[in-house]
Amino acid sequence: MIDIHELRSTEKNSFIDLWSETFGDSREDIIEFCENFGDDLKCFVLVDSEIGYDVLSSLTLFKMGKLFVPGIEESFDIYISYAICTDKKARGLGYGAAITNFASDYVGKMNINSSSNMSLSALSPASESLIDFYKPLGYDNFFFSEYKSLDVNRESAKKINLSVISPEEYNKKREQ
Repeated sequence: MIDIHELRSTEKNSFIDLWSETFGDSREDIIEFCENFGDDLKCFVLVDSEIGYDVLSSLTLFKMGKLFVPGIEESFDIYISYAICTDKKARGLGYGAAITNFASDYVGKMNINSSSNMSLSALSPASESLIDFYKPLGYDNFFFSEYKSLDVNRESAKKINLSVISPEEYNKKREQ
């Protein structure tokens, strides 16, 4: 029987091992990442009692910020599903989709229980090849980092070189 729930203290080692094996991050880096978010980070895990009680799939969810869309009065809280991973022995069984849908539903419930801003669920796929994996789950390829107005008549603005970059170029710059 499949069970998706918030990470329990007894599952922490299995969660870290799965993340580390999937992405190559050190145990210390994963712990530091989680501790830096504190209570603002939700870690969800999937276990299947028919296979065993180890963590077979996991996902972290955190509020990234707000999306402001020009011409619309409202802003949207953006929640990112990050470090989505499934154990190699459990791939192809729908666990990644199940835990991703669980996180999206969790964000959707925030909208029901809130009278303020709407919340949106977004993903941060580990590679471009995963974008197509998430499309059947209702996600679309959308890259929007920031919108600013710039007075180009100001002397200081004439020294700025703005250019559009692809998500791949952004990832390279982010990692520098």
